[in-house]
Amino acid sequence: MVAQKAGTNRVILDTGWTALKGMLEYKAANVIVVPAMNTSRKCHECGAVEAANRRTRDDFTCLACGHAAHADLNAARNIRDKALGRLVAVDEASGIGASARRAAFALATSDP
Repeated sequence: MVAQKAGTNRVILDTGWTALKGMLEYKAANVIVVPAMNTSRKCHECGAVEAANRRTRDDFTCLACGHAAHADLNAARNIRDKALGRLVAVDEASGIGASARRAAFALATSDP
């Protein structure tokens, strides 16, 4: 498995993620880095984390509460919530315009 891991690492490094992140940080006002761990396994409705929730590539069905959604949409909502949580933490630490920024972020990322 070491050779496979090395090959995966090489492909990731070749894609230039660090350069992309640097460009985003240069151009954007705020870049919020969110760890992707368990975002595709966590239920957006109840918060239960279970590998079996992700039945197929496209289907997400929570074993705890029965919530069903497209897997990518469920993961995107989890990522949005993590980003919002980090933004709130930064705003609370700085104390500058926290409520206005939270309101703008919530409006921009609200569910249709």
